[in-house]
Amino acid sequence: MTLGGGVSTPAIAADGTIYVTTANKLFAVNPDGSIAWSLPGAFASSTPSVGKDGKVYVGVDGTSLLAVSPAGVQVFKATPVGAAAQSRHIPQPAIGAGTTAYFVAGGNVCAVGP
Repeated sequence: MTLGGGVSTPAIAADGTIYVTTANKLFAVNPDGSIAWSLPGAFASSTPSVGKDGKVYVGVDGTSLLAVSPAGVQVFKATPVGAAAQSRHIPQPAIGAGTTAYFVAGGNVCAVGP
């Protein structure tokens, strides 16, 4: 299976699903190498992270954090106030204890939780 150039570092869920981004898509790849689904967006070089709840968190648009269900459905998009004017990098999410996702946008450390 080839996804093209500019593929991110993969994140692997507990069920073995592999998540990677390219410049314009988030892919879910089954353990056998087949593509389960893809979601278009401006992901550039964001590396996805998988939470304990199975949600995939990925930076998008250079300022926002996107949460996607294991089925490929957008759950939410979080954009800190003022981040669009200040940020010049793609947020790289990290998952803390539980399901809180942390990322940097506009020079600020941001947390998004339940």
